[in-house]
Amino acid sequence: MAFQCQNCEAVLRESEMVPLEDVKDLLERVAPGEVMPSGECKKCGALAHKVPDRDVMKDYQFTITATIVKTAVFRDDARDKLKEELDDICLDHTIED
Repeated sequence: MAFQCQNCEAVLRESEMVPLEDVKDLLERVAPGEVMPSGECKKCGALAHKVPDRDVMKDYQFTITATIVKTAVFRDDARDKLKEELDDICLDHTIED
């Protein structure tokens, strides 16, 4: 499960957050009708919310794609490698030839 800081936008693990029960002045920091946060970012102190799994997958997919593009020479084998990585990350996503 991943979380995202409202301020610095860091994607956080649960271990990188202050637990909700330890967040100071929580009720003063959450507006009426706002979704209750999951904890507090240890990096900047802002509140953090659970990130839908699909959003995390998009971020991960972008990171893998950027890494391959930066390090691979554009040849047929590099294109095939990129396609394999994307197919592994998101099974319902395919790249058309």
